[in-house]
Amino acid sequence: MRSEIRRIQLTGGATLTVSLPKNWARDIGLQQGDHVVLTLQPDGSILITPKKLIREEEKEREAVIKVERNMDAEAVVREVIAYYLVGYNVIKVIFSKGIEEQREFIKSVIRQKTIGLEVMEESADEIVFRSFISYADFPLREALVRMGVITSLMIKDVLKALEEFNQSLAQEINRRDDNVDRLYLFIVRQLKFAVRNIAIVSKMGLRNPRDCLGYRLIVKSVERVADHAARIAKLISGFESPLEKDIRKLILEMGNKSLKIFEDSLKSFFGLDIKLAHKLIGEVALVTRYEQEITEKILSNEKLNIREITNTKLILESLRRIADYGADIAEIAINLAIEEP
Repeated sequence: MRSEIRRIQLTGGATLTVSLPKNWARDIGLQQGDHVVLTLQPDGSILITPKKLIREEEKEREAVIKVERNMDAEAVVREVIAYYLVGYNVIKVIFSKGIEEQREFIKSVIRQKTIGLEVMEESADEIVFRSFISYADFPLREALVRMGVITSLMIKDVLKALEEFNQSLAQEINRRDDNVDRLYLFIVRQLKFAVRNIAIVSKMGLRNPRDCLGYRLIVKSVERVADHAARIAKLISGFESPLEKDIRKLILEMGNKSLKIFEDSLKSFFGLDIKLAHKLIGEVALVTRYEQEITEKILSNEKLNIREITNTKLILESLRRIADYGADIAEIAINLAIEEP
């Protein structure tokens, strides 16, 4: 609908009123006596939302997935998660005869990958999942803080596993990646809900709709950092003996620098600290120099075999990518800290 200019009228000697566009009211079904919700925006404008549209968002939305014989369990999981992300509260999975054996795998993966999506009902030919948690129960900022803490601990422990050649610790780190994935999917679900219902943006702890994009980019960066920590843990498990002390020392220095950039990037985001964000982006070059120096050392080391060289090079790449993602987060912090014109 094109923009319209409406004159403010004085009614009853004290009340200021403005009429709503007739075509808009007709298109969304507004009638005399209906209620609208007025939400003051940070830029001083007012968002007008028909109350019945907000009620529609609060209704339980049910999805049905019919599992045919040619549909594998992983495809079912992907569809359940897709419905979860777009905001369905109830997801019913109906099985054709003869393929019910997939149900245990599906239930197990859904438990590992989502927060609040639980089995509500189960019968011989169907499973009904229901979401029992919302943005009010677990605020976005709190979820992102928790996601960052878990990821930081993963990096710290993977560096410890490398230093001590502790392969059992490395294997345990891989399992924590599921916790990060669960938080990631939960936050994405809530952000999609906020995009559909702008009236609740402030209730989610966001300043304005622009923050939704910032959060979406940042949670993806944090999720990727956790993936790289898990990748390093798997590579450590592939070594038959510890790396030489001098090489290990340099890798740990590089890893601690990448960790610091990542942790401080989240601080710059939560505090909208532009000065800190600029500093972190500049420090990524130091991590790159570490990578180049260590690469030269391992390539010239005749004691290392091809597998050890390859695994070490992949570890260096992941540590550098962690710093890169920290710089991405810092850049988003700068963008969000700048006020709109």
